[in-house]
Amino acid sequence: MNEKMIVACPVCGRQLLKSGSSTNAEVSCPKCHSELNCTVSGATVSVEVVKKSVKQKRSA
Repeated sequence: MNEKMIVACPVCGRQLLKSGSSTNAEVSCPKCHSELNCTVSGATVSVEVVKKSVKQKRSA
C-alpha cells in the first residue's frame, strides 16, 4: 500500500503537501511565507522552521 503523509506549516497550520516515505523538501508556506525544511521518513513527519515570516496577523 502506498500511503501518503500530510505535511502542514507549524506556524499557521496550512497544509503544504502530501508525500510518500523518504522525502526531504525545502518549501515556502504560501500563507505565512515562512521557510521550512520538511522530512518524511516512514511514519514520521518532521518540519523545521528555517526562517519564520515577519508578516503579522491583522487584528479585528
